[in-house]
Amino acid sequence: MKSAIQLIIILSCAIIAYQYFSTPNEEKGSGNLKWHENFEEVVAEADSTGKPILINFTGSDWCPYCIMLEKEVFSKMPFEKWAEKNAVLFKCDFPRKIHQPDSVKQQNNSLAQKYGIQGFPTVLLIDARGNILAQSGYESGGSASWVKSLKSQLK
Repeated sequence: MKSAIQLIIILSCAIIAYQYFSTPNEEKGSGNLKWHENFEEVVAEADSTGKPILINFTGSDWCPYCIMLEKEVFSKMPFEKWAEKNAVLFKCDFPRKIHQPDSVKQQNNSLAQKYGIQGFPTVLLIDARGNILAQSGYESGGSASWVKSLKSQLK
């Protein structure tokens, strides 16, 4: 009995330490980033601002790594600061529990097919003409590390 309690305490401490050290404690973003869901509007904005489009192909309500990407990267200040200056954001969502209009489903399926999306999450940075500039997905290490990785592809 005593050994079982000790084992539970050790495992609990290990889990807490893993969660604490595996994800950097980055400042939470404001939550004010605008994620578009109409691709034509995004292309028009990208064309007028000269910013690339960041497309997040996601299964927002069922995909574990998509949920982690949102929690650990997109909702944090390093990503928010980068995105406000450098990209127009588009969420190409494939939810299972959230209702979407047929037009949105058709648009998202068409984009996934066009870019050959094989799994979620897939994040593309494209120009207004649709050329891929960078590609990513979920990467552990937090928001600042994710942004750094994306920037390194643009050099």
